[in-house]
Order: sequence, then C-alpha cells, then structure tokens
Amino acid sequence: MPFRRKIAGTKFIGFHGILGFIALICSEFLMLKGVEPFSTWFYSFAWWSYILIIDSIIYRIKGNSLIINRTREFFLLMPWSIAIWLVFELANLSLKNWYYINMPDVLWIRWAGYCLAYSTVLPGIFETTELLGSLNIYKNASIKRIAITPKWYVIFYIIGTIFLIAPLVLPEYCFPLIWGGVFFLLEPINHRFNGRSLLRDWERGSPQKFYLLLAAGLICGGFWEFWNYWAITKWIY
Repeated sequence: MPFRRKIAGTKFIGFHGILGFIALICSEFLMLKGVEPFSTWFYSFAWWSYILIIDSIIYRIKGNSLIINRTREFFLLMPWSIAIWLVFELANLSLKNWYYINMPDVLWIRWAGYCLAYSTVLPGIFETTELLGSLNIYKNASIKRIAITPKWYVIFYIIGTIFLIAPLVLPEYCFPLIWGGVFFLLEPINHRFNGRSLLRDWERGSPQKFYLLLAAGLICGGFWEFWNYWAITKWIY
C-alpha cells in the first residue's frame, strides 16, 4: 500500500492507461484493415482498452482505482458479469431481440469470445460510475429521506418479477423492462444483508450513486452500440 501511495500521480502508474489507449487505436486500425484477430474480436479489444483507460484516469484523480488497489474485486466482477449477462442471453431465447453474426465456427473459440465480451459489462459500468463520481458529478444531489421497511422489499420483488415475466409474454412491447428486472430483484437483498445498496443511499437522502449508475449506463450503452456497429462479429437487433 505505501508503494501505491508513493507512485500515485506519476508517469509510471499511468502505464495501463497508455497501454489501453494504444491498444484501442491499434485495434480499431487493424479491424478496419481486416486483420485478425482484431476483425473478429474488435468489440472485446475496444472494451478492455476502455476499461484500462478509465481506470488509469481514476487512479490519477483519486490515487485509488479498481484495478490498482482493489484488484481482487476487479477480477471477481468478471465471472459475475458473465453470469448476469447469460441470464439476459437465456431470456433472449424467448425475446429474440438480438442475434449474433460472423461468429467463429469452432465452439470453444466462440465461447471464449462470449466470455471475453460478457466479462466487460460490470467492470465497464462500474469503472465509468467511479470516474463520474471522482469528478464530483451529482455530488450535491439530494432527495427526501425514505424509510425503507420490509414492505419496500415486497414492492421491489413484485416489480422485478413483472419486469422479467412481461417481456417473455409480450416481447414485442415489453422487452426493455427486462433490463430493470434484475435491479428490482437484487437490490432488496443488498439492503437486507447490509451490502452496498441504493436503498440505503435513499434512506440517507442521497441519490448520487443512482444517478451516476444511470449516467454510466447511458455512456456505456453509447459505446456498446458504437463499437458494435464497426465490429465484424456483432449483434443485430
């Protein structure tokens, strides 16, 4: 830890950000030239580059970042990210909202690509959220304090269940609801077992993290669609 404090803000600790920037530029150039593996795996190259860049910026601002200081947490996010996204992929078997094209024929290579791509979702969103927070965005936001009782858990579970079932029954009209279903089902569990919880923030009258997550979702959503547009292997709605 003293070593990390000592090198914070120096050129050395910015190395992973520089590496990410170089990787992003090179992968985009080589993808456009049709060079493998960048043509097939461009989406993953772009997202992992982005994560490195954002983490480096966060470290320079705060002297503390997910990759540098909370490495174990960072690596734990990856399997959780894959697992959560596979839930949406499972739902999409019924929704049929998107499908993939130009996938590798070899099954294990295809699944390696899935895992590389899916594992970026949570790190990308949380890194972006932390960057926005480190810039003090929504720092002074406030709401009326809310007393969270077990009744709130029931309400959240009902809404979450509806949000998951409705898209399966009426996919043409309700498919966007599925993205919120997981939040409503998991948030009461976080609050009940004293985890990091948006409900607990609302009890304190602080909506900052909620706003930051929404903003991060919009930013990441923009990059998802932008990089997917240029990728050879991609999803199509």
